[in-house]
Amino acid sequence: MKKRYGDNAHLLFTDTDSLMYEVETEDLYKDITGAADNIFDFSNYDKSHPCYKPEFLKNKAQVGLMKDETAGLIINEFVGLRPKMYSYTTVKVKEDGQIEYGEKHRAKGIQKVRAADFRHKDYLNQLLNPEENYVLNRRLGSKLHKIYGIEVSAFPLLPV
Repeated sequence: MKKRYGDNAHLLFTDTDSLMYEVETEDLYKDITGAADNIFDFSNYDKSHPCYKPEFLKNKAQVGLMKDETAGLIINEFVGLRPKMYSYTTVKVKEDGQIEYGEKHRAKGIQKVRAADFRHKDYLNQLLNPEENYVLNRRLGSKLHKIYGIEVSAFPLLPV
């Protein structure tokens, strides 16, 4: 990435099996189409997307190929608080010209029912104005064949 884009490529985060870059270029999809056909799995892209080609279906779920988590949607804002805890917003321009906004969050270690309450603005607020907050994770556990209800406090949106 640095070789091709220099200072216009910024690594946002890495994980055990993923990474996210911010790339400043005229048209990223034009840059990678053709040159990266054997590197990417574009099978989850909409058929109207410029990177979608029927022959790419052979790349679906192939080990070692990179997959676009957003399926071709443009990420316009990203907030990473710590490993496995991030949020981003997406923009999609529909065929009729309407703009559709979306967001995705990841909060590893927090129950899905609790993490579903978080919004992108919560991640952003926590990044800009960190404050302690916590949620209670409840689960069942057993010891010596006796079942217990267990409550564990977690500090979900505290940046590193």
